[in-house]
Amino acid sequence: MDQLRQPGELSLQGNLAENWRKWKQMFLLYISASGIAAKTDEVKSAALLHIAGEDAVEIYNSFQWQEAGDEKTLNKDRVRVCDDQIRRRLLREEDLTLKKAVDICRASEATTHQMKSFTADTEKNLQTDRYHVLDFQVVDGSPQCLLGLESSQNLELIKRVFTTKEEQKSDILDEYKDVFEGLGEITDVTHHITVDPNVPPVIHPPRKLPVALRDRVQKELERMEKLNVIERVHEPTQWVNSMVTVIKPNKTRICIDPRDLNKAISREHFPMRTIEEVVSGMPKAKVFSVLDASSGFWQIKLDEESSKFCTFNTPFGRFKFNRLPFGICSAPEVFQDVMSQVYESIEGVEIVADDILIWGETVAEHDQRLRNVFGEKPT
Repeated sequence: MDQLRQPGELSLQGNLAENWRKWKQMFLLYISASGIAAKTDEVKSAALLHIAGEDAVEIYNSFQWQEAGDEKTLNKDRVRVCDDQIRRRLLREEDLTLKKAVDICRASEATTHQMKSFTADTEKNLQTDRYHVLDFQVVDGSPQCLLGLESSQNLELIKRVFTTKEEQKSDILDEYKDVFEGLGEITDVTHHITVDPNVPPVIHPPRKLPVALRDRVQKELERMEKLNVIERVHEPTQWVNSMVTVIKPNKTRICIDPRDLNKAISREHFPMRTIEEVVSGMPKAKVFSVLDASSGFWQIKLDEESSKFCTFNTPFGRFKFNRLPFGICSAPEVFQDVMSQVYESIEGVEIVADDILIWGETVAEHDQRLRNVFGEKPT
């Protein structure tokens, strides 16, 4: 303990509250470690003034105390505060202590700061010729102050929107109709699936397929092969997944069941945005368009090694995916990452899963942003 270094002097420049908080913590640690904390209050007070420095002692000496029972209270006649309202509040207090005076001043400062935080738009919208009676509940403690929905509506701080108008931008859709045809492909992007080599590969046999579904499944495999989404595999591969068929009234979807492969995949862990995060970023939006990426994952190409990882067995032979398949555990975050990079330079565009949300404050602004998404150079 002979080597214990005492804290530096209390800085009375800059943010005094923050300086005091940090210095107080270091002082308490010091007196606890040095054993001063176990001594009398007189010794602890002397240690505090000695370590705080000459400036702090000079301020302390300016205090004038008067005895009030067993505790010392501030002489209210000597309290000097620039704010008249705070000074009157202090003068009304009985047995005013230094701590109580500081708490009152801090509370007043916080209230003043909150009042100044009103934006110019809010102040402009306040009606001086109208008033509303609000009921308040005063509770113990320091909870967050809440303003209810009804009160916010009465004060016209918020407004409920009951209807939206839907309009199809046929002129823009006709101008860029080619982007709505066929299966798209994100150029200059080839994804590599990283697999842990310590995980042993698994080969699944083909699953049984009901006779009633054979023709539908075969036609869908042929369609996917023509789109170059999949291709036949004849050479041996270390990984072979099972095929999963999802039957819908007017659609047949072919996926893989990569439950074993997913255990070996190293994920990118790109953050997926929530609806709340997206909405909070466009407070003045009034015009919207939503585009859906057709078979979104299939628009990302796989390299040769990753393609072989996505080999799957069918009653008609083995195939491998040339595009990112549904079912891969990292697929959603990979797609979100790629799409975010593609549209990050275009203002007013938000990516949520495979949806592209375009917004604007005006119709003209929205339309220009929509054209930028379709391929025009952003302005």
